[in-house]
Amino acid sequence: MIFVEDPSVANYIASLPQAIYQRGWSCLVYATGLAVDCLDQRNITFQKVAAHSGADEILDSVRPKIVMVGTASNPDTIGLQLIRAARQKNLPTIGLVDAFMNAEKRFRGRTDNAMAYGPDWVLVPDNTTKHAFIELGFIDDRIVICGHPQYDYVCSLAALWQQEKLLHFRKRILPNAQSGQQIVVFAGEQSEIVSPDVLAHYTIRGRGMAAGRSEIVLEEFLDAIRALSQKPYVVLRIHPKDTASDFAAYGSELDLISQGGSPLELIYAADLVVGMTSMLLTEAVLMGKKTLSIIPIGAERDWEPSVRNGITPCVTTREELHKQLHNLLAEARTVFARSDGRNSFVLGAVPRILALLNQILSSTGALL
Repeated sequence: MIFVEDPSVANYIASLPQAIYQRGWSCLVYATGLAVDCLDQRNITFQKVAAHSGADEILDSVRPKIVMVGTASNPDTIGLQLIRAARQKNLPTIGLVDAFMNAEKRFRGRTDNAMAYGPDWVLVPDNTTKHAFIELGFIDDRIVICGHPQYDYVCSLAALWQQEKLLHFRKRILPNAQSGQQIVVFAGEQSEIVSPDVLAHYTIRGRGMAAGRSEIVLEEFLDAIRALSQKPYVVLRIHPKDTASDFAAYGSELDLISQGGSPLELIYAADLVVGMTSMLLTEAVLMGKKTLSIIPIGAERDWEPSVRNGITPCVTTREELHKQLHNLLAEARTVFARSDGRNSFVLGAVPRILALLNQILSSTGALL
């Protein structure tokens, strides 16, 4: 059984059901929240968790051999209750971690213990994330570095789209962009109000009125765009948890506000993808795109894997932003604009996940 709630983990598990079926095993996916739309977009069969459903009720109905739970930003997610209920029923549990940030909150719930709802196993995308869980007290040999199934999916899409001329692809995806005009996509993140204590440490402040992290960074980005001698076609790709109305004040400075559906075609069409710590930056790198991370506080540098790997430049001041934006767009016009950053990521996630499932099923006698 697999449970997901947030869109990032819905993308994580989208490739798993078919791979599990091909091994001759059965698989049931349960979803709630924004994961529902993501699974629909990927044509994944799933059951929606009813509002009144309890963890014990679900497990008694499914009677799974293994319970896999995607981590969520919601501390009250039923996913944590599924881990606890499975533990009480002696069912093996696997936590799916899609990114490094907020490791201490993944299995905390409303408690002060980072491992209060800790599963038997944790799947992580890289060594940095593994060490974060080791520091939290998780057992070393129960943490599996498997990469991220979405990485492999993105690479396969890029290979498919490369068969079409990029100019034709762009015209199809962004018909209103002028011929020869560079395309810059800003990958938004969920809009959150910044506390005054944190805001005091920000090294960029936007235009001085915004109180949200995303809005502050977006304002700095738009001001840097305005300073360019040649204006690119600028797209704001909003986070699934936001709406276009949240950014209506910036509409006149944007050529397009994109929401809903998959953002991957949009990313592939871009010359440059700019963001903070969004997964879209990693996906852009896997597609060979130029990327730029803007963060308002230095402590966030390690959140984005392509920044940690030294592939995506990261800026924390207005001066750095203006310089890097100009340089990256200039580079994007040259022959060497495309780069292959895939070697910096762990690929082949699904076979590693299947190997762990096989190991657990074998050790519990479920394969006999």
